[in-house]
Amino acid sequence: MNKLKFLVMIIVILFAGNMILLAVYVQHKKESFNPDKPKNIIIERLDFDDHQITAYSMLVDEHRKVIRSKNSEILQCKKALYLHLTQTDQEKICDSLTSTIAKLQKEIETIHFEHFLDIKNLCNQNQLEKYELLVGDLVEIFNRNKHPQK
Repeated sequence: MNKLKFLVMIIVILFAGNMILLAVYVQHKKESFNPDKPKNIIIERLDFDDHQITAYSMLVDEHRKVIRSKNSEILQCKKALYLHLTQTDQEKICDSLTSTIAKLQKEIETIHFEHFLDIKNLCNQNQLEKYELLVGDLVEIFNRNKHPQK
């Protein structure tokens, strides 16, 4: 094999490798979680009117703000917890911080639950049946790993 054929073969292999990497990257980007997708699914499934969409958007904005705050508190507790990995008397601090993290996570789940009750309160009589069907799909709708395509 002469040098020219060898160089052409290397270039083709590198080009093909780059195309494969690009395809994988683009596919991963398509599948990444879009925080507005669940919101849009709920609006569509419940057939909200413009007034309901406005009220729901305000609910979502407030909900996200509260959840971000709780998640930030959890992150601070985790940082404090992991800083104690090098200390000898870790058990007491570990118990305390993990209990605080569990308490905060419980608060988050309660906030989520109340948020969905608020959404129910936005529904008119005709939408309540759709809401009941939606409730069965909430875990799937908000699953960041396996997002439904709707």
